Amino acid sequence: MIIRLEKLIPAKLDEPTQQRLLNELFENSLQNQVKEVLKPSVAK
Repeated sequence: MIIRLEKLIPAKLDEPTQQRLLNELFENSLQNQVKEVLKPSVAK
């Protein structure tokens, strides 16, 4: 398979993109914390 790059469009970290990434990171972190809190504890 041969792939050809026809046009290079540089990535830009503008304000809306930055906010979306921060929101995704926050949501993932929050979901992980909730999973840890709701995880059944192992009886010792």
